[in-house]
Amino acid sequence: MALIVNPNDKFIKYKYKITEFYIIINGVSNEFPIEKIESFIIENFYEDATFPIFKLNAMMEASRYYDIIKNKDNVKFKIRIQGFHTDMDNENRSLARDVINDLFVVFIDDDNYDYEIDRKKQAGTDKDKDKLEKGDNRIELFLFQDKIVNNLRSLFNGVFNNTNLSTIVAYLLQRAGAKNVLMSPFDNDKIYDSVVLPPMNIEKQLWYLSNNYGFHKSGTLIFFGLEYGYIISCNGECTAYEDEDNKETILYILDSNNPNAMVSGPIMKYNDTKSYINISSKNINITTESVSSNVITGINADVVNVQTGSMDEVSIDAATVGDVNKGVIYNNTSNPYMADVYKSIKQSNSVNIDIGVQDENILSLTPNRKFSLIFESPTLNAKYKGKYRIASCIHTFSGGKDDFDINSVITIKKVL
Repeated sequence: MALIVNPNDKFIKYKYKITEFYIIINGVSNEFPIEKIESFIIENFYEDATFPIFKLNAMMEASRYYDIIKNKDNVKFKIRIQGFHTDMDNENRSLARDVINDLFVVFIDDDNYDYEIDRKKQAGTDKDKDKLEKGDNRIELFLFQDKIVNNLRSLFNGVFNNTNLSTIVAYLLQRAGAKNVLMSPFDNDKIYDSVVLPPMNIEKQLWYLSNNYGFHKSGTLIFFGLEYGYIISCNGECTAYEDEDNKETILYILDSNNPNAMVSGPIMKYNDTKSYINISSKNINITTESVSSNVITGINADVVNVQTGSMDEVSIDAATVGDVNKGVIYNNTSNPYMADVYKSIKQSNSVNIDIGVQDENILSLTPNRKFSLIFESPTLNAKYKGKYRIASCIHTFSGGKDDFDINSVITIKKVL
């Protein structure tokens, strides 16, 4: 096997800096001290959610927190985070670029903003204000991008005549003010006489169309992330991208006796258009479906179209012993790809890999990219090498007042 890491390759690491953090209540903006932020987490669950969750852990005065609770429907957070990379010796620092520069809203269930009650609980008296203003209260807030909540959650219903799904989706995105959305070409290009959209918010309308009419044979991922929104096929290829973007991220896992095996982070290769990440061998966990599980729970299925009475048999290429249980799926929709989507999901669930990554460029871990896994070990490479798609990615920024370190945990699934 050729060298995975060549002598001319350069290990780099990405750092991040929170340059702006303002709390805006009823139009009044107040700067929040960066040094009070303990961690900032971005959770991207590409298969189960439509947009990221931002989790803030910080030390905050009780009085400020009460103001946020009291005005939770009118409070916004202005956050700007910039990223840059250096070499392993923290030299040759690149120019910083915006990773996040946006307004956020907060979701809070707590309605207790009674100052007198909490003074008694915290200070033992309703006259002592020192505790109320002391910034030693550890808080956790869940934030969401304002433009997503306000636009994708807006209600809509309507009837579309003599048109295709691409046109309907484009109209919904335009109505929601969604910009920079990357879309894979739809496999379903049928012209429908009439499509009725019931009263729902636009986020649910997109899922309604995908589930009931079908966009892509391999299933569709709908997610609105940091830089772009994505309505893309789950076939594992890069089918929607900006011209200047890297289309593939390659993950290297070196042998434990390799001197670079414990280094985790991005690799810069000269004059190459792919992204490369070196994965420490201790930071990877591979889960495969067992033979017994395949036999007991069943993997094959008959998909019955209730509207036409037709049936598709789905056979999954997986390890089994003897006869296996077969499921029956009833398709009561107009989605012609129900059997194909079922097969795609079952096959991708056969190999799940959790990977820990340090010092990475979070913009190289996006769902529109093709992910390839390469082991230096010939045995492991023969078994697990191949094409993968990313299912989730959680980024944790931690550090202090100056530069924040980043640790990411990603889950990838093999595309057969």
